[in-house]
Amino acid sequence: MAIKDQRDFWSGIMFAGFGVFFVGFAQEYDMGTASRMGPAFFPTVLGALLAFLGVIIAFKGMITRPTDGTDGSLGRFDWRAVLLVLGAVAVFAFLLKPAGIVLAMVAMIT
Repeated sequence: MAIKDQRDFWSGIMFAGFGVFFVGFAQEYDMGTASRMGPAFFPTVLGALLAFLGVIIAFKGMITRPTDGTDGSLGRFDWRAVLLVLGAVAVFAFLLKPAGIVLAMVAMIT
C-alpha cells in the first residue's frame, strides 16, 4: 500500500512514537486506580490516547490524499530553524539564574 499523504503519515508515526514512549516511561511508577491515581496514571492514559490518535492519523495518511491542493510530500527539513529555536532555549536556560528572568527573556527573543 502506497503512502498517499506523507505529512499525515509521518506526523501520525511521530505521535504514536511519543505516546508509546510516555506509556513505557510511566510504567516505572505506581499506576493506582481511577479513584486514587498514582503518578503513572495520567502519563499512561495520555500516552495511550496520543498513540491511538497517531495510529489513526498515520492510517488516514495511507488511504486519503491531501485536500489542501498539495501533493502531500514532505519538504526539506529546515535544520537552521531547529538550531535557532534550540539555541534560544539554551541561552535562556544558561542566563536565567545569573542574569534573571527579564534579561534571559530579552536574550532569548533577540
